[in-house]
Amino acid sequence: MSFLCRTPKWLSFPDWKAMQRWLQAWLEHKKPAEDIVVYTYLYNLQPHYLKFLSLKENTWGNFLIPYVRYYCRGHFVSESNYVTPEGFLRNLGCQTLLENTKEVTP
Repeated sequence: MSFLCRTPKWLSFPDWKAMQRWLQAWLEHKKPAEDIVVYTYLYNLQPHYLKFLSLKENTWGNFLIPYVRYYCRGHFVSESNYVTPEGFLRNLGCQTLLENTKEVTP
């Protein structure tokens, strides 16, 4: 399972900072599971920034940041903007992992 968070580099909004905190805690404690991979895509640093922004806003209809897409075994399963650790696992369909993360979520 993996999820991809797409965000501009200059993002310093509280929502993204909160997500960064619990994601970092998970990475440091290897929770909730080792088969979850996190990718962060800083789209404003890419040469195709305007094309990606158009795709995100006009095709996917999402104007908010951070923008998160969830994949399981290579298949798109969900999307969100800011999400709590519990919401993250629900979006991935990881109900059984919810209990494993509670002790390391700040």
